[in-house]
Formats: sequence, C-alpha cells, structure tokens
Amino acid sequence: FLASLADFLAMVGGYEWHRKGVYIDALQDYIFPHFGVFPPTRQDYIQLMDNINVDRTTRQNPIRMMEIGIGSGVLSIILLQRKKVDRVIGTDINPYAIACAKANMQQFGFQEDLILADLFPPKAATTNEEKNRKVDVVLFNPPWIPGNAATWSDQ
Repeated sequence: FLASLADFLAMVGGYEWHRKGVYIDALQDYIFPHFGVFPPTRQDYIQLMDNINVDRTTRQNPIRMMEIGIGSGVLSIILLQRKKVDRVIGTDINPYAIACAKANMQQFGFQEDLILADLFPPKAATTNEEKNRKVDVVLFNPPWIPGNAATWSDQ
C-alpha cells in the first residue's frame, strides 16, 4: 500500500474525527463522521433547520423528507428529533456517507431509508407503496469544497 503524505494525513484526520466525534449543539450530543465524509464542524447553517415547517393541521400522512447528499446525517437527525419530519429518505453518491448516516441515525434511535444514489433513488430501490409516495420536503446541502480536489481523499 502506497499513499501520498496528504492522503495519509487525511486518513489520520478522518480516523480522529470518527474516534472523538463532533459535538453538535443542536443535538446536545456527538455524531461520529466516517472517513471520507465531511465532519459538520461549521454549525452556523444548522439554525436554518428552524425555517422548515410543514403544516400538520390538515395532514393524515407522515411528513416525509428526502435529503440529497445526506453525508453524516446530522441535518436529518435534527429534523427528526425536533419532529419537523416523520420519515427520511436519504441519498448520497458516497458509500462511506451512507454507512456514516446509518450509524449516526441508529445512535439516535432512527431507522430511515438510506440509498446509494447520485441524486434521487432509482425506481427499483423504492419497492413498497409507502416509499413510492411523494415527499413533502427536499433538503440539499451540498458540501462546500474550495478549489479543485487535490488528492484522492478530497474527491
């Protein structure tokens, strides 16, 4: 196995983020990013979750949200905990992100549908009637990456 110094340092950094976790003020708890998944160290945007409101007064069905690019799952976990949404379908192109979001969701007691997909899940991934219903909220918080990816780990 041969890796550049930059890739090696990225692996060590990813290990440390996962080992120590990242404290999320909105959750009053830690989440644990996996290697290859952006740790949610900047939390100023999390306040935007307060602006997501779906009228429950005339609803009979659960409020369903699709998060495109779920990453660590922190935004979905916050919305589920605050009972702003009832169900989440999360997609990500990164298999590490799907595994990371699944582990973090389980840590907080949620079992959501997490699917490896570029944007929206393929039709074959949604088999039962509940999964084929429309969603009420779509959340997309793409990672901000300054410049071009210089190393394998940046991709």
